Amino acid sequence: MGDDDVWGCIENGGSSVVLEHSYNPGYSSQSEGSLAGSSDFSGSYTDGVIQCQFSRQKTLTSRKKRAVEDYDLNNEFYLLIARGPKNPANPPTLSKHITTPVISASKIDYTSVGNVGGAATDPKLKTHACLMIIGWIGCASVAIVFARYFKPIWPNSKLLGQKVWFTFHRSLMILNLLCFLVGFVMIFIYVGGFVAFSKSSDRNFVHALMGIIVTALGLTNPIMAAFRPHPGTDNRYIFNWAHWAVGTASHILAIATVFIGMDLPALDLPQSCTWVLLAFVILHVLIELLLEVATCVAKDAERKQSHEIPLQGVNKDDVVDDGKDSDPPGSLVRINLLALYSFLTVGVVTYLVVTICLIK
Repeated sequence: MGDDDVWGCIENGGSSVVLEHSYNPGYSSQSEGSLAGSSDFSGSYTDGVIQCQFSRQKTLTSRKKRAVEDYDLNNEFYLLIARGPKNPANPPTLSKHITTPVISASKIDYTSVGNVGGAATDPKLKTHACLMIIGWIGCASVAIVFARYFKPIWPNSKLLGQKVWFTFHRSLMILNLLCFLVGFVMIFIYVGGFVAFSKSSDRNFVHALMGIIVTALGLTNPIMAAFRPHPGTDNRYIFNWAHWAVGTASHILAIATVFIGMDLPALDLPQSCTWVLLAFVILHVLIELLLEVATCVAKDAERKQSHEIPLQGVNKDDVVDDGKDSDPPGSLVRINLLALYSFLTVGVVTYLVVTICLIK
């Protein structure tokens, strides 16, 4: 919601119902302080069901200095219907709704009479949200940790013909690519194009614009990877830095975009989702710090090992390599941190996806 003309039918004790007029400057509700422009109100409250009807002038000037065209019913608008508790006043006033508003399937003509249908949350919107969370919060986050901290781990092991870290990184990023591409298409189908900028939908516009930037960056990295120079060649360092910069930027922007999207009225997720996502960000930063420390300690230990004085009378050529995996120092600590991080990340993604799916 945002910059909406709001009319509330509120139970007022017994079977009586009162009418309130307010507007939403963003996500809060402010009473107009008057029912001017309305007439022929009647309402009842029976068996937990509120019924009311009233007439409203086609054009209505807000007492709160709102633009007149926002209230001109000669234009078509969406209809949102929500329910929630009342504020204990005399007469009572509207409080924040407790259910996701039912939104008309299209803009309607308020000067005509007919049946209007709608749904609380479109499945295409839910699909978009779930795929972006699975892709960027789940797959990409773990893939980045693998690429950044686990290249030295399992040095002599292969998985699907490649180094273990690379197989996990590539597989997870391919899943992320599929998720955000399908999610990108789904939101364009849901919106019917690109959301136009207006004061009442500025956050929708920012979310959409950031989503396009994230998608562009997300596509750039696998294209760069397909044409990357071979390890050890002169230009390899350019690819390494570009791949890191684009990947890091897209991941940070993606999480910021998810934060904005979770607060948009179309989904109207509970505040707990924002706190869970914030907890994930803190977790990610903390895990990266711990892995940085573990990596520095491991490198220091390796340097000390390389400078050890050999035993007298033992020729280094006489030392036999038994061919077993020789993981670098601190490998077990890093693997345990990865397991903990992956487990908690799956928990965060599961909570957010289930919450979105349960929205009616």
